[in-house]
Amino acid sequence: MYKLLKIFEKIFFIVCFFTTIVGSLIIYCSLSRDDNNLVHFNNLYFVEINDNNMSPDIRKDDVLLITKDNISNYHINNIISYLTSDENGNIEVRTAKIIDGYSDDSKDSYIFMVKQNTSTEQENISGDLVLGRWNGNKISNGVNIFNFLLSRLGFILISIIPFIILFLIEFILLIFDYKNRYLIS
Repeated sequence: MYKLLKIFEKIFFIVCFFTTIVGSLIIYCSLSRDDNNLVHFNNLYFVEINDNNMSPDIRKDDVLLITKDNISNYHINNIISYLTSDENGNIEVRTAKIIDGYSDDSKDSYIFMVKQNTSTEQENISGDLVLGRWNGNKISNGVNIFNFLLSRLGFILISIIPFIILFLIEFILLIFDYKNRYLIS
């Protein structure tokens, strides 16, 4: 029994280490949203997808990892995320594929023509509205995962319960050590 508890102690120590990292990331993500309600680390944005307009590669509730790059490095067929406003003036993030683009002679202003898979319309957007391009990585159903992790239940399950279990294991091991110390003496 003692050896089994020692094994559990090591396992839960590792689990607590990783849950501390995950908990720290959860807190960072909660606090580090920018003006457009986007989470980002330096030049990496986490963009939530709210529709199936880019399926089958990108589906509703996926979270795309968007990398900010020099605007002149974007090319046709890159999938980009950009800022746009609706009729009420609310800023939203859209994701689409570049189908054409051009720049002025000084190469400091770019206009991209983008189109979503399910749309027959194309949209012209200014290069300064582009957040970045999709680097090919995504978290499938990431919106649901992030919503769970940011909920109270998710935070308790990820951050607090492993520490409670580790504390209980440590307490039981302390009792075993105490009994063994005084039984041998």
